[in-house]
Amino acid sequence: MPTHIFTADMQPATRYFDCYAEPPFRFRIHPRHLLPAWCCRKRRWAKYLRAQVFYDGTLFWCAPGHGCRR
Repeated sequence: MPTHIFTADMQPATRYFDCYAEPPFRFRIHPRHLLPAWCCRKRRWAKYLRAQVFYDGTLFWCAPGHGCRR
């Protein structure tokens, strides 16, 4: 049986939508709020991050051209 890996869409960390919450909820975060980046394990400003919302949590990744090089 083939393995299927679900990937959520990336959204700006300053304004992202959680469709898995009941009721669905839109998060708005100040651009200079420090959030932990999952890719490099550093705290970065929200304006330099992208949010990936899953059913069990939210991960933040460095935006292309900002932060780490991964």
